[in-house]
Amino acid sequence: MIAADAYEGLYRASNLSYIAMATVNKGGFRTADSLMTMAVAEVRSIYGNQNILTANYLSNHASLLVAARQYDAALTLYDASLAAYGYTYGCKWDTVVQADQLLENLSKKNRILALRYDQEPTPARKNAIEAGWKEILDLLDYLRRRHQGNGAKLLFADQFRESAETAIKWYAHEKDRHSREMAWQFAEKARSLALLEVFRNATAWNTNLPADSLRALADAFSAERKKWYDLYTASENAQTRADYLLKLVATDKRQEAWLHVLESQDSLFFKAKYDNRIITPKAVSTLLQPDQALLEYFVGDSSIYLFVIRPDTFIIREVKRDFPLEDWIEQLRQGLYGYYTMNKSKQTNALFEKSLNQYTTCATQLQRQLIAPVQEWLPAKVIVVTDGLLGYIPFDALLTDVPPDLNDFKSYPYLFRRHQLSFAYSATLLQEMRDKKHRREPSKAFVAFAPFYTDPVARPKDPKSDSAPTRSNLDPLPYSGPGVVAAAKLLHGDVFMGSAATKAQFERIAGEYRVLFLATHASADNHTGSKTFLAFAEIKNSPDSTYLYLKDLYNLRLNADLVVLSACETGVGKLERGEGILSLARAFAYAGAKSMVTTLWEVNDKSTAAMMEYFCRALQQGKSKDEALQFARSEYFKTASGYSCHPFFWAGFVPVGDMRPVKK
Repeated sequence: MIAADAYEGLYRASNLSYIAMATVNKGGFRTADSLMTMAVAEVRSIYGNQNILTANYLSNHASLLVAARQYDAALTLYDASLAAYGYTYGCKWDTVVQADQLLENLSKKNRILALRYDQEPTPARKNAIEAGWKEILDLLDYLRRRHQGNGAKLLFADQFRESAETAIKWYAHEKDRHSREMAWQFAEKARSLALLEVFRNATAWNTNLPADSLRALADAFSAERKKWYDLYTASENAQTRADYLLKLVATDKRQEAWLHVLESQDSLFFKAKYDNRIITPKAVSTLLQPDQALLEYFVGDSSIYLFVIRPDTFIIREVKRDFPLEDWIEQLRQGLYGYYTMNKSKQTNALFEKSLNQYTTCATQLQRQLIAPVQEWLPAKVIVVTDGLLGYIPFDALLTDVPPDLNDFKSYPYLFRRHQLSFAYSATLLQEMRDKKHRREPSKAFVAFAPFYTDPVARPKDPKSDSAPTRSNLDPLPYSGPGVVAAAKLLHGDVFMGSAATKAQFERIAGEYRVLFLATHASADNHTGSKTFLAFAEIKNSPDSTYLYLKDLYNLRLNADLVVLSACETGVGKLERGEGILSLARAFAYAGAKSMVTTLWEVNDKSTAAMMEYFCRALQQGKSKDEALQFARSEYFKTASGYSCHPFFWAGFVPVGDMRPVKK
C-alpha cells in the first residue's frame, strides 16, 4: 500500500510534469528543466531509483532536454532512465522492468547519440551507437518470444518501426557491406513484425482449442510469465524479488522447451508467431536467377529506402520523402478504376479524361521516385517487396515516361514492358514459401470454383452499405463459367459452378489439389479485417454457408503450388502502420499455398476470363508463374480492343510468392 503522503507526492510530481511540458511549449526550457527535476525527485523519494515510474519521469525529462537541444544532458538522463528499468549493457532481459518500454528508451538514446555523432563524430560515439543497435535487435527477439499477450496489440512493433528507420538511415550512409547488412536486418525485422501483427489480428489460431493443445499453451505461458513478473516488480523485499525472478526464469526455460516442440510439430504457427530469424542478403542472392533482382522497400517518415540484391550486387539507395506519397497513390488508384467502378449514369467523358490524367501523371511520378533511382541495377526480372502504402500500387502499370498519345493504351510505356515483376511480403517469407514442404503431395492437378456463373442475383441499390454481406449484394459473373472451364481443360482439372461451388465443398477438397482457381466475389475490409471474405454458393437455411472469412482461411490446410484469386480486391485489406496489408492472399500463404495470384481492385469479369485463360495456357506449357502472367498480358494486348487495353482491365493482377513452374 502507498501511504497518503506518497499519493500527495505523486500528485505534486504529476502537476510539476504537466506544468513543465506546458512551459516547454512556450519556450521556457530553463523553468521546465527545474520543474522536471523536482518532479523526478518526488517520484524517486517514493519509489527509489529502480522503478517503472522513476524510469518514465526520467525519460520525460530527457525528452524535454532533447527539445531544448541539450543532447549531452539528455543522454545522462536516458542512462539514468535505463538504469531505473534495471538495465545494464548485456544484462539478462528477464531482470528488467517493462522490457517493451525499455526498447523505446534504448531507441531514443541511440537516436540522440546519432545526432551528437553528426555534430561531432568520434570513434567512441560510433561504437556506442552500433552496440546500442545490436542490443535493440537482441531485445526485440526476446520480446517476440516472451512478450506476446494475446489480447493486446504488439506495443513494441510500432516502437521498433521508428527505431528501424533511424538505424537504416545510420547504416545506409556507411560504405561497407556489414553496414548494409545491418540496415537490411532492421528492414526485414520491421517487416516481420508487420506480418506478425497481421497473423495475430486474424485471431483464428486460438479459437476453440483443447486446453492441452500445443497452441493453447501459448496463453498459459503468457499468463504464468505475467504472474511472476508482476510479483517480481511489485516486491520491495530483495529475497522475495530473487525468488520470483527464479520462478520467472524457470517458466522461461519451460517455455523455451515448448517452443522447440512447437517448431517441430506445428511449424506454421511457430514461424508466424515466434520465429525471429530473417534471411541474409547472401541467402537472398542464392534464390535469384542470373537475370533477376530483389527490390525491397522500407517506407519511413522522412525517407524511403530501396534495397537491391542481385547475385553479384547489394546496394541501398535513399529517396527523400519530400513528395505527397499518399496523395499520389490515391490519385493513381482513382485514376485507374474510379471511372470504371462508377455508376454508368455518372461515367461522363469529362470524368474519363480527368481519371486518365490522374493515372498517367501519378504513374509517371511514382516510377521516377520508386524505380528510377535504382533502374541501372534492375535486370529483366524483379521480385518486389513492398512496404505499407506501396502495397496498393500496381507496379506493372507504372509509366517510364509520359505517353505521347493518351488515348492509345497499347502504346503506353508500361513498366511491365521493361521488367517481369513478381512480389513477396518479405524476403524471409519468400524463402519460406519456396522451401515449404507440402504436408502431403496433392493427388489432383487443378480445381476451379465459379459460384456466380449461373445464379441470377442482382446488385443492391447501395453497394457501399456497411451492413453484413448478403447474396443480393453480389452480381453474377457471366464470363467466369467459360473461363474456368477453359482453364480446367488446359490443366486437366475439375470445375464446380453455380450451386455446386459451395464453401463446404471447397473446404472439403481444397487440400487435394495443386492449383486452386477461385472465380468469385471477394471483399477486403479496410477497417477491422473481420468482414474480409470470399463468397461461395448459398445454401438455403444455412447463414454461415456462403462466406469464407479470413479466420476460416487461417484454419485451412492446403498443399497448393498456386492459388489464383480471380476475384475483387483480394490482395488488399487493412492498412495500418506496423501491421502491413491484412489480406486474403496472406492467409492463403499461411494455410500452405506456395504462391498466389491476387487482385488489387474490382476486376472486370470479361477481361479477367481472357487473361486467366492465357495465363493457364502458359502454365500448361511449363512457364514460371510470373512469366505466365507476362505472357497473358502480351496475348491480351494482341487480341483486345484499344479501349480494353486500359490498365483497369489487366493491371490489377499481382503474382506473389514462389514463381517456379507448377509441378505436373
